[in-house]
Amino acid sequence: MKATINILKVDENNNTVLPGATFRLFKYDGTGMYVPYTKPEGNPYGAQDGLATGDDGTLTYEGLPNGAYRIVELLPPPGYLWMEKNDIYFDVLNGTVTRYDKPYGDTSRTAIAANQETVGVTYTMGSTGIDPTFVVENTPGAALPYTGGPGTNFFYMIGCIMTMLAGAGIVMKRRQKKV
Repeated sequence: MKATINILKVDENNNTVLPGATFRLFKYDGTGMYVPYTKPEGNPYGAQDGLATGDDGTLTYEGLPNGAYRIVELLPPPGYLWMEKNDIYFDVLNGTVTRYDKPYGDTSRTAIAANQETVGVTYTMGSTGIDPTFVVENTPGAALPYTGGPGTNFFYMIGCIMTMLAGAGIVMKRRQKKV
């Protein structure tokens, strides 16, 4: 039996649904790696660009066979911050989905009960008990630009040289006045 997974993207403050969030599905390959998942029929659930939530804020992955999976948010909806630590780990066994706090293979991973929020993600079960929905929250705001980095070192060096030259100029001028 295969599983269906639903993602519902909402605003953390008022639960407004958020279209345009992009997710990517990975499946554990048995060698310690999660690889992009593509269904045998060729549906690109693990597409490089990911799949986006629709106008209703939902995204559905259907027909997932037994295995360990990871869902990663690639891009938040416009006007929202990217949430770094809300990757979703879950296993499918005979159509039943169990969510975990850590990836497959981590000896300290534990199952997360339905309706328990962890790092902005709540896991709810469908009416049949086998079609879970992961409610993923986002914080409104804009990401701050990255500043600093190695490109600023050049400007620091030029500033130090200019300061040393100015200091040397002052010392030379004072020596000239004394003579």
